[in-house]
Amino acid sequence: MSMVNDPLIELVNASVDLNGERRLVGITFNVTRGEFVCLHGSTGSGKSLSLKLIAGLIRPSAGEVRVAGELINDFSERKKLWMRRSMGIMVQDMQLLEDRSVLENVMLPALASEASFSEARKRARSALRKCRIAHLAQQFPWELSACSGSFRLPAHA
Repeated sequence: MSMVNDPLIELVNASVDLNGERRLVGITFNVTRGEFVCLHGSTGSGKSLSLKLIAGLIRPSAGEVRVAGELINDFSERKKLWMRRSMGIMVQDMQLLEDRSVLENVMLPALASEASFSEARKRARSALRKCRIAHLAQQFPWELSACSGSFRLPAHA
């Protein structure tokens, strides 16, 4: 049984080789439930590779990746798909659909996973509240300032 302070996400000495070149070397970190973490660094420092490891989009060449206490290194594609349904993945330079409000954009992942419209709206409103941007729900992407725009991204995940 998982304890509250046990890591929800854990990379242990994880490395990634791409095209015969080591791109990520022995990274170790963990994130506990409810913790907010920001990955930042220069271009090519491994931020995106770390997120791809956590999402099971790539396998580590060495080391371990654990999500909710489970070693995901050798998960089947089907098991990774189920795991990803419980997480949000945010890509760089994410674009929102300009013809939909912020709320409608945030609803899209839930609708894509076959949630009902009312359930998708409920989840989206909850995500916006958690990110403290519920006041932006009815605005369209083109109405947001650059600063506000950066705050809408976590809710989309």
